[in-house]
Amino acid sequence: MTNGSRTVFEFGPFRIDPSERLLTRAGTVIPLPPKAFDTLLYLVRSSGHLLGKEELIKAIWQDTFVEESSLAQSISVLRKALGERPEQREYIETAPRLGYRFIAAVEEKPVPDPSPPEDRESSQVKIQREPLISKGIRARWVWLAASLTVVLASIGIFEASRRPPKRLTYTQLTSFTESAVAPALSPDGRMLAFIRGEQAYLSTDQIYVKWLPDGEPVQLTHDSRPKFSPAFTPDGSRVAFTLVEPTRSEYNTYTVPVLGAEPQLLFHNAEGLTWIGDHRILFSEIKTGLHMAVATATSSRSESRDVYVPEHERAMAHFSHASPDGQWALVVWKDQDRVWQPCLLVPMNGSSTGRPVGPQGSCMSAAWSPDRRWMYFSVKVDGGQHLWRQRFPNGPVEQITFGPNEEDGIAMAPDGHSLITSVGSRQTAVWVHDAEGEHAISFDGETWQPRFSADGSRLYYLLRRSSEAAPGELWTLEIASAKSDRVLPGFSVQEYDISGDDREVVFSTAPYGATSRLFLAPLDRRSPPVKIASFVANAPHFGPEGDLIFLVSEGKGNYLFRMSRDGSSYAKLVPYPVSSVQGISPGRHWVMALSPVPGGHGIEAVLAVPTAGGGSPVRVCSGYCVVSWAPDGKLLYVVVEQGSNSHPGKVAALRVAKGTSLPRLPASGLHSMDEATAWSGKQVFVNSSFSGSNFVRFAPGPNPSVFAFERITVHRNLFRISLP
Repeated sequence: MTNGSRTVFEFGPFRIDPSERLLTRAGTVIPLPPKAFDTLLYLVRSSGHLLGKEELIKAIWQDTFVEESSLAQSISVLRKALGERPEQREYIETAPRLGYRFIAAVEEKPVPDPSPPEDRESSQVKIQREPLISKGIRARWVWLAASLTVVLASIGIFEASRRPPKRLTYTQLTSFTESAVAPALSPDGRMLAFIRGEQAYLSTDQIYVKWLPDGEPVQLTHDSRPKFSPAFTPDGSRVAFTLVEPTRSEYNTYTVPVLGAEPQLLFHNAEGLTWIGDHRILFSEIKTGLHMAVATATSSRSESRDVYVPEHERAMAHFSHASPDGQWALVVWKDQDRVWQPCLLVPMNGSSTGRPVGPQGSCMSAAWSPDRRWMYFSVKVDGGQHLWRQRFPNGPVEQITFGPNEEDGIAMAPDGHSLITSVGSRQTAVWVHDAEGEHAISFDGETWQPRFSADGSRLYYLLRRSSEAAPGELWTLEIASAKSDRVLPGFSVQEYDISGDDREVVFSTAPYGATSRLFLAPLDRRSPPVKIASFVANAPHFGPEGDLIFLVSEGKGNYLFRMSRDGSSYAKLVPYPVSSVQGISPGRHWVMALSPVPGGHGIEAVLAVPTAGGGSPVRVCSGYCVVSWAPDGKLLYVVVEQGSNSHPGKVAALRVAKGTSLPRLPASGLHSMDEATAWSGKQVFVNSSFSGSNFVRFAPGPNPSVFAFERITVHRNLFRISLP
């Protein structure tokens, strides 16, 4: 490199500038996390050569100890940034179990450094000395330019909402090695509350507060129960948050002083609490079961009235945000299938059910500008979660953040010139625990929904190689040989079940954002998958006689239905509604489902529902829990304590007596780890694999020492973003 120049690397439409630490595409900057940029630069500098995983980890993370999942996450971020397609790797090639190779042609170029000030001044002088254009010619050119501008504006108006705005300014506020999520600002903008953990919703991690800009974070809570939605009281002296009672499926609001003390219960059956002025509150409350509506009341919970009540009895309006004048609310909600929907703009007087606002996607959080001119949203669109805004009440929708990193949560500054959000990345991977330790089954994309075959020799899972908009295909791993194979090429699988003889799969499928349909296919691929239901259905499973059991929305509830393979018989399995399904016993005698408890006055719990159609359901847990069957049906595993960043999760293995199909359980279901230990004969194990995961999907293997699980790798920190 000569004086006055620097070296850059170019491949395809991309350029890497190591000195400026920038990746650009056709001149547009593509933001990358620091480690992802280092990984790309190391790969590009060794273009054409296979780089082992250990070499890459040692080079990128140097003296820091990290797992292979950190490298896999960086590769996943790079593939999204480079726009790689799952069916065609143009830049980064994976050598299974070995490492990665950069396969695109790379050109190393010297480029001049930016001109010094004196050079820029001399160039301006030269421009001023260009010959002048006559006034008549100039006028005609001005008219033509104006006309062309109108035409181009008409052509480009459709793309305007997705066009990157002016470069935003990011100011980092937290620097944790784990994550910080769910930001909330005090009314004066001087204090920041947040959850120090990976999950903004139902997090078992703790709430912290810090003075801005450089105060040290202070821990406010010390409670392992799920919590979410921190918010300051109007005077800024306390932080309110929602705490979930899993044993009773209750959502209650507590407050804790910012100076530290024991949290105090403020309201029963109230979540997502925010204030309208000093004397009224906006909150969500359970009507019956899990039917959640938005209501408003005085700060003493008097004069309560509904603002928005979802039509379906399994829909949940979780969070709401009042406009500065108190006339409107932005509602963040899930439908009956527990899928986040676009946000709703609802009148505060309850005169209508409102209308969708923001982009078409899964809206996760929302906020208002202080002058009510703008509505802001964090929305998942085409698999990427970014910030959007829209002029109130019905202006065009604009995307304001881009790139491989995602943004979640919105805390608006009092002056309206900036907002605080959680910026980072998230990846799910299936890991196997066995005699050799723990290892990921694949680093080539995201993997989830693990399930062992009946004999424990195979592990089934879903694999997606790019964004959430890409198909999640069904794969299988042969445990003995570690050989992987694609089961259903070209099908985007949402949920699936494998028959007891390992010959068939029933699955639901749909393009990204579309409705779900059911298919049946042989695992040996001797014939193509066959559509078995044209109606919308979810959670498909094989029944005891080879028939099919699935979940269908009917009226205002979800119900389990049974259908023969040829569709000749179709009927409700049980008369009571079911919110969601976790699985089915290996003998196909019991469906594990979250459902209202008989005689429980709307309380929901995980029940074992008999597939024979008769008989009463059996309560497995007193409230919500995660359950999984061993492949041979001899053990039922119950996650009795969720993991967090500060402690691992705990799983109870409940033994099924010979000649029975369900373990012995207390009449009111399991309440605690101690009770699970007593009922399971001390078959309780603690595993660090479940640390940091809230509702872990746990797939037992042929014995308690072998299991698969989903490990979610999340790294997010809080940033202040200046608004365009």
